[in-house]
Amino acid sequence: MVQSGLSKPPVFLLKGAKKWGIIEPEKRIAYLDGNEIALGGTRVYELSDSVTIQGDRYTVVRFSPALLHHVARRGAQVIQPKDAAYMISRSGTGVGSRVLESGIGTGIFTSHILWAIGQGGLLHSIDRNPESVEIARKNLEKFLDLENWEPSVMDISEYGGDEVYDTVFLDLPEPWAASSVVGRHTGPGSVLVTYLPTFDQVERTVLEFVGSGFVHEETTELISRQLLVRDGATRPDNVSIGHTAFISFFRKTSGS
Repeated sequence: MVQSGLSKPPVFLLKGAKKWGIIEPEKRIAYLDGNEIALGGTRVYELSDSVTIQGDRYTVVRFSPALLHHVARRGAQVIQPKDAAYMISRSGTGVGSRVLESGIGTGIFTSHILWAIGQGGLLHSIDRNPESVEIARKNLEKFLDLENWEPSVMDISEYGGDEVYDTVFLDLPEPWAASSVVGRHTGPGSVLVTYLPTFDQVERTVLEFVGSGFVHEETTELISRQLLVRDGATRPDNVSIGHTAFISFFRKTSGS
């Protein structure tokens, strides 16, 4: 897999005024609202090209994980780009990282991980819901080479093997129940990240993992507020992305 994680031939996104779509430029096929639309002609569309489909104008733009939620098949609530970016960067996950993820959802955060780890990395994703795994696969395979993605349908408590991971991401309602598994599959310096909506969940999670040999480094909440930029009247938008989740970071110590 190339470092960027992009598939070949390229598949791009279509950005419209009110909605998004997908375009396969070499096949001249667009996908809008779940419908496949043949564009006809001989033109091979490139980045920044404009295309009019069913009376609406779209711009061809490059795929990135931060945009996947616009066109992905939805299921569970997704991790917002503002959270995903911080989780990846703060954990030190990058090219060549070996990562364990539990709680796939629709694969939005999975795409961020695959994008970050590149060809030399490995991602093992666990979810006990087979439908979630299939939804994620369909969302990811349009844009990413999945050779280094290993999905498994199981509860994380059932996970065995002898792999040791650099980073573990848990998007689970009871991450403390996975403490023994996480302990077995991490080494000194490995980073654990949890994603939780309530104070009570955070408190129990921190107490459990600190008692299991992890250092609690940070729990944070990220708030996103858009600006309406207008000549002489720039101000914050009335609608902002407030609470999504509390993100906790832990690092395993050498003595655990």
